[in-house]
Amino acid sequence: MKKYLLIVLSLFLGFCAPSLREPFLEPHPPTSLWSLVEKSPEKVLEREPQDVYDRVARGFAFYRLGRLEEARKEFETALEAGEEEFSHLGLGMVEEALGNFPEAYLHYLHSGHPLAIARAERIKERAVQQILSSDDPRRLLDGLAIAPEDRRVYLALGNYYLRQGKPFLARAYITKGIEKIGEDEALLKLLQLSYEQEGNLEKALEVARRIYARYPTQENLRQVEVLEEEVEKKRVREKLSPLEGKPVITRGELALMIDAYLGKYLPDKKPPIIVDLYRSGQMKAILKVTALGIMSVYPNHTFQPDGEVRRIVLARVLYKLARTLGLDLKPAPVRLRDTSSRYAVFAVGSGLMEARDGFFHPYNTVSFKEASRALETLQRLLRENRR
Repeated sequence: MKKYLLIVLSLFLGFCAPSLREPFLEPHPPTSLWSLVEKSPEKVLEREPQDVYDRVARGFAFYRLGRLEEARKEFETALEAGEEEFSHLGLGMVEEALGNFPEAYLHYLHSGHPLAIARAERIKERAVQQILSSDDPRRLLDGLAIAPEDRRVYLALGNYYLRQGKPFLARAYITKGIEKIGEDEALLKLLQLSYEQEGNLEKALEVARRIYARYPTQENLRQVEVLEEEVEKKRVREKLSPLEGKPVITRGELALMIDAYLGKYLPDKKPPIIVDLYRSGQMKAILKVTALGIMSVYPNHTFQPDGEVRRIVLARVLYKLARTLGLDLKPAPVRLRDTSSRYAVFAVGSGLMEARDGFFHPYNTVSFKEASRALETLQRLLRENRR
C-alpha cells in the first residue's frame, strides 16, 4: 500500500511540475527565440539577431549563462535602438548581479516591466545604503531619484556640501528635504549649521529656536543659549568697532559700552537733566546709565562725555551695575596695597578687574580692552545667574 502511494505521488508531482515552474520572464519579449532562452540559452547565441527583440533575447541568454559583460553589451545595443522596457530590465539585472544596486534600481525605474518594479522594491534599501556610503556627489544625487522621501539622502548631501565649504548648496538640499518630509530634527540641525558656517548667526539662532520649540531637550536649549551669546557678541562688536583698540576711553564711550553689553537687561527710568549731550550716538546710552545712577551727573548738570575714565571710576560703575542687575556676587577677599576703596575690592574680588602684585592703580586710565573684558565678564555672570 505504501509503495502504491509513493508511485501515485511521484506521478502527480511529475505531471504538475511544468505548470508550477515559474517562467524566467513574464511577459517576455516578442521574439521567436524566447523559448530557447528559457530552455537552451546556448542555442540563442548561434542565431543571428533579426530585430531589436532578438538582441534582447541574446542579452538574457548571456545573462542566464553568467556572461554578464556580454549581456550588458546586447542590452545597451537594444537600448540605443530605442527599446527601453526589456533593455532597462536586463541592464538592471546585470548591475544587480554585479552588486551595483543604485545603477540597477535606476534601470528598473526606467523599465516599467512588472519584474523590474518588483526587483526595484526588493533592492531599494541596499541601493540607498550604497549611496550613503559614497562621497561622490553624483552618486548621492542618485539617491534623490531612488528615495526622495528618505531623510538620510538629504542629510548625506547636506553634510557633503558643508564639508566642501558650500553652505548655500547644502542648504538647498536640506530645505528640499524639509519640504518633503517635514521639520525633522536632524535636518533642522544641519540647516542651523549651514547658517553658522556662512556666518549668519541670526538665522542660525532662528532655526535653533524652531528646533527647541519642536524638540525641547536640554541639549537643544543649550544650543539656543550658545547662539544667543554669539549673536550678542557679534552685535556688540559691530556697535563698538569704532572704539576697538583705543588706549583710553572717555565717559561717553563707557556709557556706550555699557548699553551695548547690558542695555537690554537694564530697566528704563526717567533721566536727569543733562546740558552737554551733543553726540547723538552716545546720548541714549548716557541718559540710560545716568537715570539708573550707574554713572554720575555733575552738580552743574553736565556729564562731561569727553572726560577720561579712571580705573576707580570703572570699579564704581561695575559695582552699581551688579546691584542694578540684581547680581548677588560674592567677591573673594582681597587686600589692595594702594587703595581701600570697596569698589576696587569688589571689582578685583569678583574677577571683573585685575590688581597685579596687589596694586590697583586707581587713577590710571582705562583702555577699551580692559573695559570690554570687565563688561563681558559681568554679562557672562548675569547669564549664568539667570539660567
